[in-house]
Amino acid sequence: MTHAELMVLVKELHEECIEILNTKGLDYTQADERLADFKDDAEDLGITSRQAWGTKFLKQVRALITWARGNELKSESVRSRALDVMNYASFAVALEIDEKKEPNELIMRGTTSEEREREDLIREENP
Repeated sequence: MTHAELMVLVKELHEECIEILNTKGLDYTQADERLADFKDDAEDLGITSRQAWGTKFLKQVRALITWARGNELKSESVRSRALDVMNYASFAVALEIDEKKEPNELIMRGTTSEEREREDLIREENP
């Protein structure tokens, strides 16, 4: 795979990640509190939100390790698991930001105009 082909793939994967967050992710939590899944699990199990995140993240990583060991994945594709890992990585950053913010504080982390535009689109799609 050439560098150009890889960059096209990476862009496609990131776009798919956003689509998953806008659809599948809403099955697990509310639009106004996207980290509720981790927080609710943490409260129910008597663990931290980070630990709840870690269990979900490791589930996806373990599936990819199964594939890396030469086994075929049965329930989801490598691509699907990789997309979930990418999204869970984003949730780790979101949890860290959430832990540091003051109540009702909105933190915008876009450092480039492209990132800010992407964040604006996400907010417009999920008012």
